Amino acid sequence: MPRQLNSRSIADNAINSDKIEAGAVDAADLANGSITTAKIADGAITSGKLAETYLTTTGDGSQLTGIESFTKSPNDPAINSNASLGDVWVNTTSGEVFVCTNATTNGNVWTNAKGSGHIDYPIASTITADYNLNTDIGPSTAYDITFSNASDSIDTEFAWSISDISDVNVIDSVHPADDAYGTSATFTFTMGATTNTQATFNVNIEDSDGYISTKQFGITATIQSYSVDFLVIAGGGGGNNDTSNWAGGGGGAGGYRNSYNSETSGGGSSSESSLTFNGGTVYTVTVGAGGALANNGSNSSISGSDITTITSNGGGFSRGQGNGNAGGSGGGGGEDVTSGGSGTSGQGYAGGGGDGSSGSPYIGGGGGGAGAVGTTPSGVDANGGDGLSSSITGSAVTRAGGGGGAATNNNWGAGGAGGGGRGTIAYYDYAVAGTANTGGGGGGGFSTSGYAAKTGGSGVVILRMATSSYSGTTTGSPTVTTSGSDTILTFTGSGSYTG
Repeated sequence: MPRQLNSRSIADNAINSDKIEAGAVDAADLANGSITTAKIADGAITSGKLAETYLTTTGDGSQLTGIESFTKSPNDPAINSNASLGDVWVNTTSGEVFVCTNATTNGNVWTNAKGSGHIDYPIASTITADYNLNTDIGPSTAYDITFSNASDSIDTEFAWSISDISDVNVIDSVHPADDAYGTSATFTFTMGATTNTQATFNVNIEDSDGYISTKQFGITATIQSYSVDFLVIAGGGGGNNDTSNWAGGGGGAGGYRNSYNSETSGGGSSSESSLTFNGGTVYTVTVGAGGALANNGSNSSISGSDITTITSNGGGFSRGQGNGNAGGSGGGGGEDVTSGGSGTSGQGYAGGGGDGSSGSPYIGGGGGGAGAVGTTPSGVDANGGDGLSSSITGSAVTRAGGGGGAATNNNWGAGGAGGGGRGTIAYYDYAVAGTANTGGGGGGGFSTSGYAAKTGGSGVVILRMATSSYSGTTTGSPTVTTSGSDTILTFTGSGSYTG
């Protein structure tokens, strides 16, 4: 039986690397713990003796275990570094060391290892805006929008900014309306002309440590619609007389159309429906002039690209001889006839005729008013028809009265309530013009020599809307007043209002 070889049979240093064939001894041939540090000479294991998969000068060491690592960076860790709990971060610029104490995805909390507290990233996710950003913004208009509720664990002031506007046709420009510091800030957004298309933008807050947090908002310019009440009164008709000293009738009142608070329109018609105005649309207001002698007044109107034009017809002029002229309200007839001019349905009443008498006294008919027909005299005065009262401006005002007829007795025809001018008394008193901005008809005259008829009064256009809807954009210098929660525009000359 051959004798076994053991360590006592081998002289010290008799077996070296030259005596062992490459690969002849592997891990399975070595007993656990059989090779200790005492068995390995200093420098005996070099990098060439280690397999590449375990460790090389360029390897990643992924096969090694039990080795802890940390991150070195010239910057502080970010909230979205997405580290693991307990990871260490060294800022090579400041020398500060941070430990990840909350590994929530995109919500890491990094605590300073010196115990000075965690990094207080600003929180933008809580920011709110004081407008409904999808419905309250109209095109081609500037709006102030306040953003609030920025926070972190330390700061009470943040620097605010707006960036990354996706569509300049929707948002033309943005600039701070204040210093843009604090937990809230206001910015003025100037909208472009594009509607019903969303643009996005970022609201950024920066804290005292220089950290920036962002929240994205979307904004769509929409056409805002709101209800507008109106009172539209045309210019009153001019009075008339005859060169042969015939007693002329009074001018008819300007047409009267009203939508406010169920008040009536002229000629006994019910109130009209209010208008719907849209943001950004220009609405043109035309105020009619009063009629010259023997001329109708001019029309008043409201027009716009998205509404049906509201037109009130000028008042009819009167005549010294013959029937009065038709108009918003009809003109009074001359002394020789018994009928006046007709009014326009929904705007005013007919004028009265003259007394039709061939003997003295001679009396012309009263002009029609918005609220009543002109008087046809029978030996008595020929008064103009009364106008109508409206409280659209916040207080009751009567407008659009017809002009009074002329007479040869001692009593002139009174102008109708609401601005109608009185007629003349032959060789005794003068006629009076219709009152400006009421649409009143002019008073009738008796002759051209000192007792002539008078012109009609100019019209007026009044708009009333909720103050919250009022854009503030006008031309023509209307008078702007308020009543309760409403704003009232009174146009005594032509102009416009932009919704």
